[in-house]
Amino acid sequence: MKTVYGSHNKSMHRILGSILLLLTVVSVMTPPVMAEVSQIGTDLTGVSVAIYGGGSSEGHNESKKALVELFEWMNASSVEIVVGEDIRNGALDGVDIFAMPGTSPYTLFPDLQTEGVQIFEDFIRNGGSFFGIVSGDYFEWDAYFHFNDFFLYSGEMECTEFGYGQMIVNITVNTDSEGPDLSSQPASLNTSYWDSGHFSDYEEEVIVIANYTGTNMPAMIAYEKWNGTVFLSTLHPEFEENDNRDNSTFFDARDDPDSEWNLLLSVSKWLIEESIIPTETTGTTSTTTTQTEGFSLGIESTTVIMIAIAVVIVAIVIGRIRHR
Repeated sequence: MKTVYGSHNKSMHRILGSILLLLTVVSVMTPPVMAEVSQIGTDLTGVSVAIYGGGSSEGHNESKKALVELFEWMNASSVEIVVGEDIRNGALDGVDIFAMPGTSPYTLFPDLQTEGVQIFEDFIRNGGSFFGIVSGDYFEWDAYFHFNDFFLYSGEMECTEFGYGQMIVNITVNTDSEGPDLSSQPASLNTSYWDSGHFSDYEEEVIVIANYTGTNMPAMIAYEKWNGTVFLSTLHPEFEENDNRDNSTFFDARDDPDSEWNLLLSVSKWLIEESIIPTETTGTTSTTTTQTEGFSLGIESTTVIMIAIAVVIVAIVIGRIRHR
């Protein structure tokens, strides 16, 4: 009997050893990924955000502060401020959303430099998401953005929809959007305008997030670009004019009880959900994975196969033990 028990123990050791070996192989074969939809839920848990902070104007600094508060309110796992030098040193590695507040193109491009713009392009090509407030729109102007032959947006942005200056304007939300789920959003919202314009003549399959109520022209848009996703706004929905939670007094002199933050959360979730992360390349054949629940299909298939092999091994060993 002792010999049999010893045999049983050895067999069980073999089973445990096989299972541990297979689990180790599976864990090694499973690469780190950017935020998964299953992690996001109703907020941005698991999402890493970098906010550009290389501008010097008051408007840039206040917009930057508001964006920090916005993404922290969305419960993003990390929110970091980065400048051109940081970007050139790899600050966008592992970042899910790169947000850009209002700033001047005359400081933006000298700070990013050619290398930084190339990194920005690669970030979107590799599945990153861009969240652009006003200054992000400079990346579509021929006058500013024909830089490294990189065009984030192929259309036009017409300036000064209602003239120059700051004011509160009304926008009509696209609650029937085929992109971000905006069905629970208000039909219209008031938001901050500062020399803002509208988008037109775009070649991308653009999803209009909101139009100006007065002119019915697009003020906020979103679309897929390469493997990544893009949101652009000519307005300033990051500011909370009647609330201090944006950590800014900008626009507070104007009365606007509406908040656009829930709208921006829906858009931000869509940006993550629709981006595609390249997973592996073999020769001339490459595979990609959409950021959906779990890992890529390739990794899921490998995991299932490994588990199946482990089950078979366990069944065989137990069967041999029972026949002894």
